[in-house]
Amino acid sequence: MYLFIKIYKIMDKITQSDKSLLYQLKEKDDKIKSLEKKLHFFQSKLMVQSGSQEVQLNLLNQTYQNELLLQTITKINSFLSDANATDSILKELIEQAAMMLNCAASSILLLQEDQKTLYFKSVTGNKSNKIKEFTISIDKGISGLVVRTQKAVIINEPYAHPNFNSSFDKLTGFKTRSILCLPLFHEKEIIGVLQLLNNMDSKPFDENDLEIAKLFADQTAIAIAKSKFLEKLEEKNLELIEANKLKTNFISTISHELRTPLTPIIAWVDCLSESLDDAELLKEGLVTIKEQAYHLNRVIDSIIQLSQLEANQIFIDWQEVCFDEIFHRISNELNTLMKDFSIQIELPDFSSEPYVLADPHLMYQILFQLLDNAVKFGDKNSIIKVSLKETNKKISISIINNGPGIAQSDLKIICTTFRQLDNSLTRVQDGLGIGLTLVQGFSLLFGANFTIESSIEDRWVKAKLDFFKIPPTLPFEFSI
Repeated sequence: MYLFIKIYKIMDKITQSDKSLLYQLKEKDDKIKSLEKKLHFFQSKLMVQSGSQEVQLNLLNQTYQNELLLQTITKINSFLSDANATDSILKELIEQAAMMLNCAASSILLLQEDQKTLYFKSVTGNKSNKIKEFTISIDKGISGLVVRTQKAVIINEPYAHPNFNSSFDKLTGFKTRSILCLPLFHEKEIIGVLQLLNNMDSKPFDENDLEIAKLFADQTAIAIAKSKFLEKLEEKNLELIEANKLKTNFISTISHELRTPLTPIIAWVDCLSESLDDAELLKEGLVTIKEQAYHLNRVIDSIIQLSQLEANQIFIDWQEVCFDEIFHRISNELNTLMKDFSIQIELPDFSSEPYVLADPHLMYQILFQLLDNAVKFGDKNSIIKVSLKETNKKISISIINNGPGIAQSDLKIICTTFRQLDNSLTRVQDGLGIGLTLVQGFSLLFGANFTIESSIEDRWVKAKLDFFKIPPTLPFEFSI
């Protein structure tokens, strides 16, 4: 059931992200419409006020520039509906920005995950190929200044500015004469900068240029937000596909696991009902029925406990737990399985009677699952070594077995719910793929650390548990 809840949560996240992006797009569209009204009002007002031919010529030029700007923004706005061309949209954005402001070069720099460096996402200009691979620290340069202050800057004498970094000019042979640099925001968080260089008419940048550049910065931020949204959407889509695949595998697996113990139980009941006088046969049948019933009970118990663990409804009966008793009890229960595989378990010396505060039932399940796995996936005629190290505050338990080993890539996912390295129903060993999920979950309840190491070349797997004698998760005070 919780798997369907997980799928619902993923879908809900996608829906919420979608609504957020649509709201941002509508907000920017409203800004553009507002700008159109202001520009048309400005034009009509100037037409009324202008009388001289020179003013009218300037007005016509300004009107042309305004119309061109509106056409450009409208064009770019239509580009944003393209769901599969984010990089080309960004390139188009800075090319149009450079054209509108008559600039020699333009670029978009985005913050890397470390939030300390910027990388070039898109670059225009005849020197663009030389700088694409470089990163810039936010502690240096004009772009770094804009990131730190989160304010746009107009710099018409860059070489006189204390934050200007001339290394790119020396590298490329480009001569920076003027800079217009604006921050890019997504959900009020700075994500990068839009940078425009050198008016080709050698005019200084002014506030009017800055206002125009802000329009392009807004559109750029939307395009980048959309790109990130689509990336997350793709990730969530893959998660849904994987979750559905795991669900399908689980349904097949659980059907198989429930039938496996029921088959011999039913067969033995039929057999014994016809041979009640055969004492040896009766004994053998009852032993098998008991073993399979225990196995079936463990399967059902694991499913119930997994749902309780996911719902955070596990009750912990805190007691002093001695490892000696638990390990010997598990060894006895696994005795038949060990004989089948000709495997022995080598236990450590428990004479010091080491103990931790934990839940005895949950601790039993943790250690049973690890030893059961060690037997099932170990080499025949091998020895499983259990070691225990004790300090004043901690107890570390290691279980090492010789076997095929686990690839490093699989170690990262092996504790994922329903994850099995062999999903086929013809696999050698049984299991639901939730054992290690329970081990990890129960260990965390005790404040313990659970790790798995392995070597395929040397054929070994090591499961390690580090327990606090008095767990930090203990809900009451306790002194030794």
